[in-house]
Amino acid sequence: EYSEWITNKSVLDILLEFPSVSIPIQHFVELLPRLQPREYTISSSSQAQPNQIAITFSVVAKTNENGCAGVCTQYLQSLHQDKDKIAVFVKASPFRYPKDLQIPLIMIGPGTGLAPFRGFVQDGNYMIENGKSLGKRLLFFGCRHKDKDFLYAKELQDAIDQKEGCLSSLFCAFSRDQDKKIYVQDLIVQHADELWPLFHDQGAYVYVCGGTAMGRGVREAFATMIENKTGKSREEAMEVIHDHQHSGRFLQELWG
Repeated sequence: EYSEWITNKSVLDILLEFPSVSIPIQHFVELLPRLQPREYTISSSSQAQPNQIAITFSVVAKTNENGCAGVCTQYLQSLHQDKDKIAVFVKASPFRYPKDLQIPLIMIGPGTGLAPFRGFVQDGNYMIENGKSLGKRLLFFGCRHKDKDFLYAKELQDAIDQKEGCLSSLFCAFSRDQDKKIYVQDLIVQHADELWPLFHDQGAYVYVCGGTAMGRGVREAFATMIENKTGKSREEAMEVIHDHQHSGRFLQELWG
């Protein structure tokens, strides 16, 4: 009961609930944890847009009993373009391109996990426009509803349809648009015949961005593909993925 009650409560929330408690202000300040910086993945290309940085975030709309909704997204939503300024710092991304641009890329990013891959797409389009030749680039995206949650839909479709577009394939899982829920990890198993030669024979780099549960599901989906294509055991298949992670060919940016 206590663990349920204390969830998402701040020190101030507790003091408001127990007004008889009196704490000197200096002690109250000492109790407050330091507010940690909020990290967001850059969702734009430094090549295509050298003087601009975009981020992609979902606004926390649900409020607690005091009307507070999240720590940062509501604030970001309230900012006015060309008027407000905020302090930022840039942290190096774990994602790296292969040195050989002909090596295929397999990108998996449901929801706001799409953020880095929007940058990848803009990078790829820019490179093609400037005469570079790229290997196959496959993107797996997922959200609840196609008509409500499909981020950057036109931009991604253009990256397939237009001559200078860099995407070879776009696979989408809309989990609530049919009776049976489907997720990006399900698409990986479904399209194993297309993925396997890229992953096994052509040395494709795999990039995964999103929640930890999704990341775990994606690793399991790749393990299933390896099992089915090679006859390896689950333990051996997971070891293959571990080796790819260690060599920098299976990269993840996950959050809780």
